[in-house]
Amino acid sequence: MLGNSMTRFAFLPLLPLLLLAGCATLDSHTEPKVNLASYQHLFVEHVLADGNGVDQVIARELRARGYDANSGPLTLLPDNAQLLVRYDDRWNYDFSNYMIELNLIVQTVDGDRRLATAHYHRPTLGKGSTVEMVDTVLDKLFPRKN
Repeated sequence: MLGNSMTRFAFLPLLPLLLLAGCATLDSHTEPKVNLASYQHLFVEHVLADGNGVDQVIARELRARGYDANSGPLTLLPDNAQLLVRYDDRWNYDFSNYMIELNLIVQTVDGDRRLATAHYHRPTLGKGSTVEMVDTVLDKLFPRKN
């Protein structure tokens, strides 16, 4: 009987790790004296390996915030673009396909200056839509204009 009660509580030291495993983390940094809302024309660079249209989601959500945003390969960079938004995404492919990590880099179009970064990791237990994940990251960097 003592053996059963011991095995019953053997997982207790691991409980905090199990609880933290479901926590999402969001880190962002904007350079001092940089106001991303002062920029109007943004371009989201399409990642060639992205088959999920994340660049299009980011551009659409930026437009919903009042920015002029387009996406595509760098060869389609408009002349009026002020900022370049680059992203890196990671997906989980268990029973469904959903994003678990999104990294954004906001830089000047010429690439000389990185203005802001964001990293969002949402583990399997906290899965949601791609739009929700993109919105969470954009909310930290780009204030709504409208």
